[in-house]
Amino acid sequence: DEVSRLLYEAWVGGPGGDLAKSLADRVLVPGALGLRGRFHLLTDPEVPALPGEQFQVSWDTWQLQLELTDVADAALIANDGETAENALTALRTAHEDGLHPLPKVDALVGLGDAARQADRFEEAAASYEAAMELAAAGHYRFGQVRTLVSVGYLTLLSGSARQAADTFQRATDLARELDERVYLAAALTGLGDALIRLREDSDAERALGEALQLCEFLQADVGIVNAAQQLGDLYRSHKRLDEAK
Repeated sequence: DEVSRLLYEAWVGGPGGDLAKSLADRVLVPGALGLRGRFHLLTDPEVPALPGEQFQVSWDTWQLQLELTDVADAALIANDGETAENALTALRTAHEDGLHPLPKVDALVGLGDAARQADRFEEAAASYEAAMELAAAGHYRFGQVRTLVSVGYLTLLSGSARQAADTFQRATDLARELDERVYLAAALTGLGDALIRLREDSDAERALGEALQLCEFLQADVGIVNAAQQLGDLYRSHKRLDEAK
């Protein structure tokens, strides 16, 4: 569509190109995951000058990678691990050596999420570690945010609440720097969960309250459910029944 074509033209010009510099004034942050990550990389002021050769992807490959990313994202939301893993494996294969690693980072984060959903925690951790290294090397801070949120939830399942809280706080701070509200809400929700487990209820209330406000603003139904349920349970535990209701 028009936004995808505009982002593609900006992408092949590189993050330092004229189109990339004006992108934030021309389009809103895309909702689709594949375009969202590319938008953030192109508009991130912290991205240094990178070799232009890294961004010379063909239009056909661009479209394929976006389609696979979004198919996998929808499958993960639906807990359809098989469809997600097939799409993510294809996405990883579609990445061309020498080009910017963004598609490979997205594939690795998604594969980690699929493994986590299937309780394959060691496999998930390995995918996240590889994703984090590539995202850092490619100055892909949105990819780092996504990875940190996923690592936080993995840590809640298999590690310490303190470690999870620290990870979610890193994701929160980075998402604020990027003005990335969807993953800021996810990071705050995870942070609230971890802080409740640590009995730091005042900080948990603040995190969950902000997460709920963000999700309501974004009209993100799943996020509203997650934040509201945890916040309601927290109020109920303190006998604040009207607020819980």
